[in-house]
Amino acid sequence: MSRILIYGAGAVGSYTGGLLARAGHQVLLVSRSGADRIQQRGVTIIGADGPFTVHPAAVMSLRQAMLQADKEGPFDYMILAMKSYDLDDAINEMAAFCPDPPVMVTLQNGIGVEKPLGDQFGYERLVAGTLTTPVSYDQDLNLVEERSDRGYGFASPSGGKLHRKIGKIFQDAEIEAAAYKNYEGMKWSKALINMIGNATAAIVNRPPDVLYKFKPLYELEMRMLQEAMKVMKARRIPVINLPGAPTKQLQTAMKWLPQSMLYELLKRQVAKGRGSKMPSFQIDLSAGKKKNEVIYHNGAVDRLGREAGVPAPVNRALTDILLQIAYEEVSWERYNGQPKQLLADVNAHIRQQKEQSS
Repeated sequence: MSRILIYGAGAVGSYTGGLLARAGHQVLLVSRSGADRIQQRGVTIIGADGPFTVHPAAVMSLRQAMLQADKEGPFDYMILAMKSYDLDDAINEMAAFCPDPPVMVTLQNGIGVEKPLGDQFGYERLVAGTLTTPVSYDQDLNLVEERSDRGYGFASPSGGKLHRKIGKIFQDAEIEAAAYKNYEGMKWSKALINMIGNATAAIVNRPPDVLYKFKPLYELEMRMLQEAMKVMKARRIPVINLPGAPTKQLQTAMKWLPQSMLYELLKRQVAKGRGSKMPSFQIDLSAGKKKNEVIYHNGAVDRLGREAGVPAPVNRALTDILLQIAYEEVSWERYNGQPKQLLADVNAHIRQQKEQSS
């Protein structure tokens, strides 16, 4: 069994650590705000097969984790599970307290998050990961596995085979996991899933299944996704299926299905996948955070699209509007329950982009 450090023990990190601890791996969780709670009551996961509780060790900082490693032996793997926008701070702490890290596995959502880690510590020890299983806390701070038909994906940015070894560790622990040859295909395909019903719902402050009943907003979402897929095509990045997430079928449906059928399909998928729960971008806005992972999704589509000569004006507009709300440059009330206002401002933003580029 392996010694595994989970750096960033929120919902995703604690869920991952709990699954690995149940399989017998020696797991240490790093959680600034939750270490005491984990030490006292463990980690309880409520899955399709019922609840279980494990008791991994937990500390409040990476420094404490490294002191423990000095006493008990080095870690074999470090799984980074903090939010994408917290990764820069984590890299600074790693440079100070863990400058020669073990194999690193990223579980951040978004495009391009592996680059700063690879540039700092070397791509040969880096595995990109993704989790398609939605996980949340209930009112008692138990972890709820909202869907049991999904899992993890792993790929090596360096092109090596280290991701297969990581995948086998998860598979041996009876955790659904798949290994992928194309790192960018895996990350972009997951980003497509994350982008559906995320930025629009966050800005308008309404659940995605409600917003998708307003057809003009659905059409805006289609434009957003079509832009992302055009950027992928220009950069020769394939759309691939992920565990429990048939992203390639979505691409095919968008290309060939009549709009009326596609509309009904997407409404059902959004209701099934997100339902009345608010997406991650909105949760961060509600918490008053000045950072938002939209920059690693819609923002990355815009930035990398411009590099490839493929404009993505809808993605750029959604990114800018959401960040203006996060930075309190505009009032969130402007869009609260007002999808028509969002549509008007997106179109105005796009017209301004065209005027500036002409």
